[in-house]
Amino acid sequence: MGIGSPLSVLVLTKTGMGDHESAWKYLNHPVPHETYNTCYGLQFLYARGHYYLATGKAEDALVGFMSCGDLLRTWRIDWPGFLPWRARAAEAEARLGNGSSARSLIEEQLSLLESERTRTWALSLRVLAEVSEPAKRPGLLKEASRILHTCGDNLELARALAALSQAHHLLGDARQARLVFRRAQEVAKKCGALLNDTPPASRRTPQPLNSEPVGPGSDLILELSDAERRVASLATQGYSNREISNRLYITTSTVEQHLTRVYRKLGISGRKDLPVDLYFDGLIPL
Repeated sequence: MGIGSPLSVLVLTKTGMGDHESAWKYLNHPVPHETYNTCYGLQFLYARGHYYLATGKAEDALVGFMSCGDLLRTWRIDWPGFLPWRARAAEAEARLGNGSSARSLIEEQLSLLESERTRTWALSLRVLAEVSEPAKRPGLLKEASRILHTCGDNLELARALAALSQAHHLLGDARQARLVFRRAQEVAKKCGALLNDTPPASRRTPQPLNSEPVGPGSDLILELSDAERRVASLATQGYSNREISNRLYITTSTVEQHLTRVYRKLGISGRKDLPVDLYFDGLIPL
C-alpha cells in the first residue's frame, strides 16, 4: 500500500519538469485498492490532481482535490501543512472562472494555518492574487515570493514570480514585468522545472527580454553601492529601519540615508516600489 507515496513524488516531479508523458505512466502504475484507504492513497490522488491541473483538465483536477478534502475531513486529519488541497482546488476553480469559490477556499485555508511563514501560506497568497484585483496582486505575490525563497521551494517560487511578472504587466509596468519574468526563468531552470502549469496569462509577458537591461545586471541596480544594496535587500524583505540597523550594525539614520539614495538612483518613491530583483540579488546571509 505504501507504493502510493513514491509514486506521488514521481508524478509531482515529472509534472513539475513538464514531462507529462512520464507522469502519466506513473499514474497508471498498478496500485492496490487498499492504498486509497491510507494517507499514501491521498498523496497519490493529490499528485494526480496536479497532473490534471498542469495538462489543462481543471474540472478533473477539482474533483480530485475535493475528494482529498472529503477524505481528510472524514479521517479528521485535515491539516493544510500535510496536503494543502484547498489551495489547489482554488487554483482549479480559478482556471474554471469561479473566482468567488476560489476565494472562499483560500480564505478558509488561511484561517486554518497557524503560521504566516510557511510554504502553504505562500501558496495560498499566490492563488489569492490570481482572483484579486490587479492592484492588489503585486503585494500578495511579493510576500509569497519572499516566503518561498526562505523555504527553498524553487518550483513554487518560479510560479509566484511568473504571476508577479504578469501582475506588473497588467498594471502597465513593462520593465518590471520583464525583470521579474527573467528571474522566474532563472529560478525554474535552477530546479529543472518548466513554467508550463502556471495560469496561461502568466506566460504572456511581453518579449523580447533583451530589449533593455534587466535583472541583476541592469544599469540602475549597478549604480547602487554594496552598502545600499544590502540595506535595500533587507527593506525589500519587509524589515523595518530599526531591524535593518540591528542586523547590519549601523545606525537607523544611516539606514535612512542609504534608502534615500536608493530611491533617488532607482527613480522610485519608497520601499513599496523596490524591485523584487533586489531581494534575490542583494540577499545576504543572516
